[in-house]
Amino acid sequence: MQLKLKHTINDKILIYPGYVPAPGVKYRVFHYGLRFSVGNWSFDKADWRNVDVVNKCWAKFPDPPDSSTLGVDNKEDLQRDLLSIECAKTLNEALNLHHQRRCSSDNSLKSEGEERKEESVVSRVSNLDANDDSTNNNITTEESESVQKDEMPSSFRFWMIFLWAFSGVGFLVVIFMVYSGHRRRGTRSKQGRRRRSLHSGFMEMNGRDRRSDVSL
Repeated sequence: MQLKLKHTINDKILIYPGYVPAPGVKYRVFHYGLRFSVGNWSFDKADWRNVDVVNKCWAKFPDPPDSSTLGVDNKEDLQRDLLSIECAKTLNEALNLHHQRRCSSDNSLKSEGEERKEESVVSRVSNLDANDDSTNNNITTEESESVQKDEMPSSFRFWMIFLWAFSGVGFLVVIFMVYSGHRRRGTRSKQGRRRRSLHSGFMEMNGRDRRSDVSL
């Protein structure tokens, strides 16, 4: 049965100290599994297999040479040696951080009880900070709620006043429209009456004229 797996080979991720690095490549992993050297200095982790540099306070590996002592005639050798020096310095820096956390000033390891005490103190301090943060958050929340409560009546008053004013204006507009409609109707009725009176007067005058003609 074939799984049809595909392997990707990338030479820009890992490098062994002592190898010549490719130009412009920033490697992410130093695999110090083989012996590497810079001048008369060398390092091989197999030589330190029986040395407890972890539990012995302030123990470290031999310091590599200073980069200022390197020759600059051959650029490839220079980049190789700089990479080896960086790897050795990184190992000693990691050991130093480990010893700072576990060792006291008198070069003795801290007991498990002391480490637990420190952890408990740190946890208490963090809990106090968390409680302070929660208290501050509660105070801020209460203040914001009180501000919102104070703001709600003012906004409610504004909208009530606006509705009252709008209702009053609408009521006045309706009254004006009704009044103007009545005036228009009254004017039309008066004009109709005048027309009727004129028409009736004209008819009476015509009747009189006819009667006078008949009598003659």
